[in-house]
Amino acid sequence: MKVLLIEPDAWLAESLTTEIRRLDGAAQFALAADIDAALGLIDDFRPTVILTDLILGARNALALLGELQSYLDTRQIPVVVLTLDAARLDPADFAGYGVRRILDKATVTPEEIVEACRSESGDEHVD
Repeated sequence: MKVLLIEPDAWLAESLTTEIRRLDGAAQFALAADIDAALGLIDDFRPTVILTDLILGARNALALLGELQSYLDTRQIPVVVLTLDAARLDPADFAGYGVRRILDKATVTPEEIVEACRSESGDEHVD
């Protein structure tokens, strides 16, 4: 599983990668703090899943996800959203952006994040 993690909070990004690596030692990561960094990583890293919050500093992740949907080679990348607004969001409203799941950042466990990323990327690998 190749995860592009887009998270502006460096501490949270490091915590997430540490926990996911603990649960899935085969997981590979590329970390981006913002949309511009994510765009710079996508072509070279070729993620099998994108894990992102919707709020990325001053910009909204939907700008990035909308752009990815406009290219044949990136529109197939599944997106898992990790946000504090999960309870207020309907995943169906975001399906056109490649969003497959919306997880609540306040209550989700590392195990649930790994399961969602594995499932959506098609990687059912179990350690």
